[in-house]
Amino acid sequence: MWQAEAVRLINPLWYLAALTIALGGQVVGTAVAASSWDAVRDAPLVNVSEPVDATGTSVAVFTDLPQPDRDIRCVVTETADDADGEPVDVPEAPLDLTAVSDSTTWHLVGFLLDAPDAQVRVACAAQDGAGDSASYAASTPDGVGERANLGNGIGWLATLAGIVLAIYVFTSRRRHRKESRS
Repeated sequence: MWQAEAVRLINPLWYLAALTIALGGQVVGTAVAASSWDAVRDAPLVNVSEPVDATGTSVAVFTDLPQPDRDIRCVVTETADDADGEPVDVPEAPLDLTAVSDSTTWHLVGFLLDAPDAQVRVACAAQDGAGDSASYAASTPDGVGERANLGNGIGWLATLAGIVLAIYVFTSRRRHRKESRS
């Protein structure tokens, strides 16, 4: 009768395969996570004077006139009558991203991943008290966090698979050496 024998990966090139799996997964995970910013770039822009529905989405704030030397603060406030009215600070944009809408190039200045689940209004002001001639627009891209988490998960799973393969190769080689000595 045929007996199943465990597959033994004893060739040291399997370590290279484990490294390739781990690094390849990191590259794919990074690409998937980076593609989450496409939703920010492609979301329709609305003037900040109008409320936007941020239910289950993020809030991205854009300007037509970047002012890197000035401290511009943007806040999100719920517009509902029963809202507590506490403004939520919009953190500074983590990357330089542009979007084009109606022949205007808009620059990302702030991004709030977890927006309040309500109609919100965005307000931006310079903290130095001087006049601000820039226009601001907001968008509510959907799925940014989920896509970034998917990319992160792909990277971690591939790294884990590479580590497991490397450990299996190590133990197989060690067992093979012990058996060949006896």
